[in-house]
Amino acid sequence: MTVKRASAWIREDLVDRISKQRKEAPSYPAKGLQVAATLLALRIGYKLAKTAVWRLFPEKKVTPVIEEVQQEDAFAEDISAAEGSTVVTARDQWVVSSEPAPSVPDGFKLVASEHLPISVYHFYEQFLSIEATCLQDHHQSTGQYNFRASRWKRDADGCFSRQFDFIQPKKGIASANAHCIQEQRFSVHQGGVFVMATDMHMEGIPYQDCFKVQSFWKAEPDATSMGTNVSIHVAVPFLKGCLVKGLITKTTMGDCKTFFSDFLSKVQNSIANELLPSAAAAAVAAEQLLGSSPGANSSAMSSPF
Repeated sequence: MTVKRASAWIREDLVDRISKQRKEAPSYPAKGLQVAATLLALRIGYKLAKTAVWRLFPEKKVTPVIEEVQQEDAFAEDISAAEGSTVVTARDQWVVSSEPAPSVPDGFKLVASEHLPISVYHFYEQFLSIEATCLQDHHQSTGQYNFRASRWKRDADGCFSRQFDFIQPKKGIASANAHCIQEQRFSVHQGGVFVMATDMHMEGIPYQDCFKVQSFWKAEPDATSMGTNVSIHVAVPFLKGCLVKGLITKTTMGDCKTFFSDFLSKVQNSIANELLPSAAAAAVAAEQLLGSSPGANSSAMSSPF
């Protein structure tokens, strides 16, 4: 047999084997996938479930045989690289401390509060965690631009921190755009109480070295442990004397009240229009998947005793 004929025979054999593998590959009913995905979303959260289902049941892709042969050697290298990488999730960063939650610091005033019909963990996971972009999106929806946000990372004190960096367009009494740099830290305490503190200073504006803006978030379980009470307090501490301190404080507190109240309203609407309907659909799907309970028709049966 010549080299040319041997090469052709090997290629034909490879094509046959690949075709056979494709024909023997199991198929999954669409309804079964939907139910499984919904149950998974209810269990671990929508974002994680979406990623998991995509990885388990990727969209079918027809790849030429020659391309599969070319990628065969690179496949092992890709697997090794994937095994060496670590994906940090919201659940990984939900680290409950043995310390009680701190009280609201002195000088902070309440600007927004809301009762949410979800757990503290799910509020954190869906709206503030490393997997969520809701707060970032809200910042940009108000007209702030050149927005940049780092990812949550554990710091030396055991808390998780990140930074927001953005431009606030001038408005009201402001005579220039403000470059805002905000440090954020969160921790979870006894009883599953979530606390987040922010510290922001601004550059490029008058009196920029005189004051900063701080906020203190607390999300704690309600009396039923099924809902969450969220409160946001704000303070405008001054680092030195300022002739317009009263005006700056009043304007800043008013802006913060509007910003945080609007954010919590968006959270409440998202829960009512997206999360709760999804949970209800998942419950229906679970009931359909599991079928009727064994005792559903017990009234039609005679007692064996």
